[in-house]
Amino acid sequence: MIGSTKQDVIASYGSSYYKRTEQGADIVGYVDHKLRATIEFWLVEDGKVSEIRLDDTNID
Repeated sequence: MIGSTKQDVIASYGSSYYKRTEQGADIVGYVDHKLRATIEFWLVEDGKVSEIRLDDTNID
């Protein structure tokens, strides 16, 4: 999904996401409570995914 747009991400993963910013990047993230993990899509200036982060630390 690197190079995909925010709309592509939402079409694939659904509309139940959170938004945040870090280091100047807009981030769209999803929480999987069953697996206790998050996946985040980092969007660069042109609105394209430049990085994908999976975090499986203990979330509640």
